[in-house]
Amino acid sequence: MSISGVGLGLRSAHIKSVLELNGDVAWFELLTDNWLDASGVDGLLLDEFCKRYPVALHSVAMNIAGCDRLDFNYFSAITELSNRVQSASISDHLCFSQVNGKPIHDLAPIPYNSSTLNYVVTRILKIQDYLKTTISIENITAYVNCLDSTMSEPAFLNEVARQTDCGILLDINNVYVNSKNFESNALSYLHELNPSYVSQYHLAGFQNQGKYLLDAHNNFIHDDVLKLYEVALMNIGTKPTLIEWDNNIPNYEDLLLEYDRVKSVYQYYNLTVSKSTENAVIYV
Repeated sequence: MSISGVGLGLRSAHIKSVLELNGDVAWFELLTDNWLDASGVDGLLLDEFCKRYPVALHSVAMNIAGCDRLDFNYFSAITELSNRVQSASISDHLCFSQVNGKPIHDLAPIPYNSSTLNYVVTRILKIQDYLKTTISIENITAYVNCLDSTMSEPAFLNEVARQTDCGILLDINNVYVNSKNFESNALSYLHELNPSYVSQYHLAGFQNQGKYLLDAHNNFIHDDVLKLYEVALMNIGTKPTLIEWDNNIPNYEDLLLEYDRVKSVYQYYNLTVSKSTENAVIYV
C-alpha cells in the first residue's frame, strides 16, 4: 500500500472509534513499538483496522546513531509487523535512544560531523539491507547543542539521504521548537534541505515552558508551526503529512477537527502549487 495526503497517529484510545465511524482519514501511522506483539483483542482490532486503512510504521528504538550493536531481533520483529499490516513505510529518528542495551527514554542528539556521518550511513545501510527496504529518518527536538558539530542539521540529513537513499521525515514542529530554543532560522533550515529527499512531514503541538518550548505532543498545532508547514508545502512540495498527539489525548471527534484544519491547508497547496521545486524560493 502507498500513502498520500494527511494522516493521523493511531492511539489505542481511538481505535474502536475509528472502526465505528469509518471516517475519511487518508492513512494512519502506527507507533511500531506499541504493536510488535499485538495479540488477543488488540491483535484482532489491529488486523481489522489494517484491512480498512493504509498504515506507516514509526519506531523509536532503532538506535540509529547509538554505540550499541544493532539489534537485529528488533528489526526482525519490525519486518514481521510490516508484513502483517502491509506498511507503506518504516521510519525512526536520527538520534541515539539507548546505552548499554538500556533505553534512555528519550531521543538524544548527535554531533553533525564527518565521523558521525560515516558511522550513521554505515548503520542505516545495514538496517535497510536487513529490512529489504529504505527507511526514513526524522529530525528530532534537542535541548542541548553538540559542540563538535561541523555541519548544519539539514546538510547532515541531505548527505545521509544521498549516501543511503533513505528519506527525510521532516518534523515541522521540531524545526520550529529548535529554532526558538536555539534562536536559529527555521526558514533557512527548510531552504537548505534537498526537496527530493523529503518523504513525509510530521506536525504536532508544543508546550510553552516559559524559558523554552517543549515538544510535548499534547496540544493543537500552533499557528506559527502551521505557517511553517505552508512554507514547506510551497517550497519542498506536498508530501504525506502526519498529525501526532501523544499526551492529553482528546476524543476522536475533536482530533478530527484538527485533521480537517491541516487537510484544508494540504489540499490548497496540493492544488495550487507546482510540483517542480528546482527554482524554489523561500517567501518570508
